[in-house]
Amino acid sequence: MKKNHNSLFAGIAITLLTLAGCGDDDESNRETTVDEDKANIEATFDEALNCIKALRDGPAMDVLLREFLSLSDGQAFNNDWIDDLTLELEDVLDLHQIEDNQRFDIGFYAGTYTYNSVFGWWTKTNDQDNRVVFEFPSNPQEAMNNAVMVIENYSDTQVQIESETYYLPNTANVNVTVDGTEIFRLTLRDVDYDSNNDFEIPVAVDMEIFMNPFTLSITIDRNTTTDFVLDIDFTNDAGCDWGIDAEVQLDTDDFENLSEDDIESITATLRINDLSIRSLSGIADLLKADDPSDTEINRLLDLEVLFNNVKIGDLEYNSENETVIIFYKDRTSEDSAVYYDDFLDELEALLVEFTGEWD
Repeated sequence: MKKNHNSLFAGIAITLLTLAGCGDDDESNRETTVDEDKANIEATFDEALNCIKALRDGPAMDVLLREFLSLSDGQAFNNDWIDDLTLELEDVLDLHQIEDNQRFDIGFYAGTYTYNSVFGWWTKTNDQDNRVVFEFPSNPQEAMNNAVMVIENYSDTQVQIESETYYLPNTANVNVTVDGTEIFRLTLRDVDYDSNNDFEIPVAVDMEIFMNPFTLSITIDRNTTTDFVLDIDFTNDAGCDWGIDAEVQLDTDDFENLSEDDIESITATLRINDLSIRSLSGIADLLKADDPSDTEINRLLDLEVLFNNVKIGDLEYNSENETVIIFYKDRTSEDSAVYYDDFLDELEALLVEFTGEWD
């Protein structure tokens, strides 16, 4: 698409994310009134903020942002310590092996790497078989190596990209614990690569990332050589269930020379619990459009808002005042900012500790 539509997609993104808060699982699949629809949308905000607060205050973000980075007002105050920590580790790891062979050889790196806070250096013990263990403090004030990172179950495959040979991962497990609590876990179950002339790409992915207390699951499947399905889920045990489903159909499987014109159709649904926003097939045509009008943009995007899989409204973009309007089933309408303006203020209050005040 030739015209710059950053404001369009920014407005739609904010609207989608804020409209799609954590919904009410107790509602049945039934037709609702417009007043009920508005109440359901409003009700998502507190739940959405609770989900973000749960992530902010969870063990993963607490360790990463507060302890390890010491992130405050947009600045990481532990940067110098982290630089020293990683530079010393590089000397022990001998990363030239990866640079020379274009490959992470887990057998070569297997062992336990232990940080000595007193002297500021790492030592390696060859006590692991095809397993890499790092023991280090979670923050510069910590006297003990209370953080442990383990890399194991790693496998890779040889691929060709523009006549160069690389080794890309098929499987891997990465686990981080701090004071005995699991903070982070990456599980790469499978990645399949397919050759296309002189260009190999991943055509199927199955992976999971646990950031205590949330789990992010990502799967990509190829139904045919030109038909791909994406499924992303972001969940926790407290009822937050956010996700994206998308399907992409291409006109060609020549991925090396792929362009916007080769995308036949894209369908996408953003879903969080009972509320979802979907666009059917027109996204591909919008990407190809040259300076589309608002009418054409809205016709192609065709954004529908659903609650419990029942349509409750449409979203339309107005470029003149850069707004996203929601049209309800009775054809009344209003600027969707009535839902997200206050939400963004509360979101800023939740994150200002790390980001500083937003402009």
